[in-house]
Amino acid sequence: MVVKDIGSSLQAKEAGSHEHLFFYCSSQHIWDRILNRNQMVRRPSGWSVELAWATANLASSGFGTALYILNLPAAVYHIWAEINAHIFTSKERDVDTVFKNIEREVRNRCCSWDLVDHFYSNWLLCLSWNIPTKILKVAGH
Repeated sequence: MVVKDIGSSLQAKEAGSHEHLFFYCSSQHIWDRILNRNQMVRRPSGWSVELAWATANLASSGFGTALYILNLPAAVYHIWAEINAHIFTSKERDVDTVFKNIEREVRNRCCSWDLVDHFYSNWLLCLSWNIPTKILKVAGH
């Protein structure tokens, strides 16, 4: 469960912080998967560190950058929705289910794209996120 680790500790001051809610507890497993799927070999380090890293490293306009930029708000939204569902309805979903919702949202948004450069790295990202490779433009066009 994403919020199971938070449980009764939601009352604690540190548990209510962005750092704790979005990067520790079970939500860290979601960030691990996102970074892995984006071919990023590093560990999530917390909200402030992640935003600083994104600001410093995502200056390019490539497909990988666009995917990561889609991942950030999708993950925050789905983790937040899971926390709210737990608080207000006592329903809990496991990490796999929450991640599949993030994956579906990212994939659906990317399916409308076209003319993504047909590079090997972009092809791998498509495979990793289950995005149809038809979004990759044909060489010479």
